[in-house]
Amino acid sequence: VQDLAWSPNSKQLIFSAQYGKADWSDYKPERWQVILYNFKSKKLRLLAEGAMFAAFSPDGSAVAYSKYRSGNWDIAILNLHTGDERLLAADTSLRESGPSWSPDGRHIVF
Repeated sequence: VQDLAWSPNSKQLIFSAQYGKADWSDYKPERWQVILYNFKSKKLRLLAEGAMFAAFSPDGSAVAYSKYRSGNWDIAILNLHTGDERLLAADTSLRESGPSWSPDGRHIVF
């Protein structure tokens, strides 16, 4: 488990998790998952597979994360209300990682 982050309203927590052998001998980037924990319901929700480094939007309606696709990491945004995912940046020559939202939610750096 890594990359824990609070939702803007402090009611949820998002994190990245990897499953596999304890010695990482079977490591595959596709095994990273972005998971949301809701403190009220005490439930986990799988948001994305092959994904890590998640960040909430300032209003809490979306999550940006690094998504593993075709041997590369791209930035994706998931709308938490609709479940729609869209790629923000998809460049096969770069490893896009660690997204962070601007306070007004209009920009993302990575």
